[in-house]
Amino acid sequence: MKPVFADGLYAAFDVGAFAIKVVVVERANGKNRLAVAEEEILKPITEFPSEVEYREHVVRALQQLAERIPLNQCRDLTGVFTNRELQIKLLDLPSQVLPEQFDSVLNFEAKKLLSPNFRNEPYVYSYRILRDSPPVVALAVVPQSHLQRQLDLYQEAGIRLKGLYPEIFGELATKELLPTSGLPVFSLINTGHTTTHMLIFANGEAKFTRQIPSGIAEVPDHFTGNEP
Repeated sequence: MKPVFADGLYAAFDVGAFAIKVVVVERANGKNRLAVAEEEILKPITEFPSEVEYREHVVRALQQLAERIPLNQCRDLTGVFTNRELQIKLLDLPSQVLPEQFDSVLNFEAKKLLSPNFRNEPYVYSYRILRDSPPVVALAVVPQSHLQRQLDLYQEAGIRLKGLYPEIFGELATKELLPTSGLPVFSLINTGHTTTHMLIFANGEAKFTRQIPSGIAEVPDHFTGNEP
């Protein structure tokens, strides 16, 4: 069942490696309208003597963005979470797995997705049910320390998030808003400064997802015509 949103303003933040973005959407009479879109460019971490000063810079940028939007009028504040240690998998579950068993099964699957360096660390996982029968879910897991570090940025900036969600959940929601009927295959590609995320749909269902550790930062400013 799709969530039902009351009329009002909703804001979503995205802390990236190059910039912080925020959008405010106004929902009225069942329709959505983009009300505000703002960004604050971040200085490279190499310009700071340590990570402490860089995080202070990110917090100030968040505060400056918050001042430019009607923060106190928003019904919900959410964030998009991306990280190189965020692991995502589209998972087909056996048909005999009951909904009340999802958490225990997916907890086991989530731990297997973690990179070896974090297998013994606390972790956080979440999932979205894409199909009820046979069950298909989008599973996301990240070391708890990585998620907490970003939550701390919002906390220090005075921004009280309702939730911080992996990027794929936003892409799945975006798909519901697109006029994709009649398209046998289509993809959503989000190219950031240092990473690119791809989600491919076939016959209306998510079939493939991949996070690529490469983004706009590696695209040359000028092309010579001799590139492969």
